[in-house]
Amino acid sequence: MGSDLKVTEIPIFWLNMDDDVVKRNNMETMFEKYGFTNHTRISATKDDNPIVGCALSHLDALENYAPESGFLILEDDCAVTEWFTTDDVELPDCDLVYFGGSIWAREPDETKRLDHHPYILSRSRMRSIQHAYDPNSEGNGPWLELHSGDGLFRKVTNMLSTHAIYYKTSKSKQETIKLMKKNLEANTIQHIDWLFADTLQKNLEACMFESPMFYQHIIVPNPEYDDENYDVVTKFRLSEYYHYVDEYFQWERREGERIKYGISRHMFDKHCD
Repeated sequence: MGSDLKVTEIPIFWLNMDDDVVKRNNMETMFEKYGFTNHTRISATKDDNPIVGCALSHLDALENYAPESGFLILEDDCAVTEWFTTDDVELPDCDLVYFGGSIWAREPDETKRLDHHPYILSRSRMRSIQHAYDPNSEGNGPWLELHSGDGLFRKVTNMLSTHAIYYKTSKSKQETIKLMKKNLEANTIQHIDWLFADTLQKNLEACMFESPMFYQHIIVPNPEYDDENYDVVTKFRLSEYYHYVDEYFQWERREGERIKYGISRHMFDKHCD
């Protein structure tokens, strides 16, 4: 294993739009409640293309604020999980440590998919087939490749998540900066979590807490983006991965029924409780 550290003393750089006061207040309340002592707000970049804005914000934090290594970058929709601890944590010897993750991942090839997901729901397999034949499909889904671990951490190689990443080495910072700049110069700019899943997690040593410290919590739903399933896909334990995949598809089926009958989410959830 690697070095010990106290999570509440880690240098934290968190991204937040100037006009997003609700999320800012939520983050500051979290920091005060749990005794975080070293956190810096970064004014996130606003762009007509949210993908570009997100990339520029992370790049700004890495280039202009963060030290060479040993820091955590949080997005402003973070919340602590029930597994959060203020005790010292011993981190493994790796480049990137995910303090929060997601069941959502880049789709592996069919062989890997069958190897890693022998019990996944038939609905998920159908989605994968659709991705394979639809050239406009993103190829993302509940395809997290599960690797063996030590009980505290597991290696990750295709996970889509950027809300809580610890840069343990200088190499992780410099490789991320280089890839983000290359991405921003490309004709088609990709989501930054694709960069991590497709390249950085494969070229660097990346691992995730078995029981993550942070998850993505939707405080103010965005009517233009159906993102209210973030709690479902980011608040999970790796050892119970398939259970959380099942929960996600239950949520998705409910959403399909709600949309089909034109019922508001509030009334539908009340009826289903």
